[in-house]
Amino acid sequence: MRGLLKEPESKWKRAEENAQQQETRLTFVNGDMRYFLMMVLLLASSCGLYSQGKRCTFAFESLILPDSITSLQLLDTIKNIPLKAYNRKGRIPRFIKEALNCWTGGFDIANPGHAFYISDAVGWWPLPHRQLMYLGLSDHYMLMAYKHGGIGFNCPVIFIKFDNKKIVSVWYWMWFDKEMNTKENILQSLKRFPEWPNRHYFL
Repeated sequence: MRGLLKEPESKWKRAEENAQQQETRLTFVNGDMRYFLMMVLLLASSCGLYSQGKRCTFAFESLILPDSITSLQLLDTIKNIPLKAYNRKGRIPRFIKEALNCWTGGFDIANPGHAFYISDAVGWWPLPHRQLMYLGLSDHYMLMAYKHGGIGFNCPVIFIKFDNKKIVSVWYWMWFDKEMNTKENILQSLKRFPEWPNRHYFL
């Protein structure tokens, strides 16, 4: 009888040991996951505090969301400015890129045709959430249109007036036109949709 009980008893012990090992592994994995999530939250909060506490060279609150009348007036202004198209992110003036970084906590953007995250579904590969469509520059103005991925895909347009490497004024529109890769296309979109009803920024 004892010999018959040995085999079930040994099986029970092995099952109990396996269960304990599995519980140890799960505790280790859950502990690692909690540590990882905690570090991500700390990093995100520190970045947010940094961008909030840093004083920008041009105040974010000073960005202008033009109404339809102002947009149509700016249409003539932009039309008459001799902008040179570069369409490369490296041509964004440094002082403007610093302001963009300050406003957003890090203005990451891909060149036209390069990969970027078009939605809020992201992977492990470090890709930007923006893709440049158009960048035009003159001695005192910059016009830029780009695609912005994430929750609620949109295509912002930024028109900046500057003087002596200092930003004077910034106008901002948010549209959904993915074909704004030329100055003419931007002007057409501006004429069709001179005012966006949602008065929020999505830089």
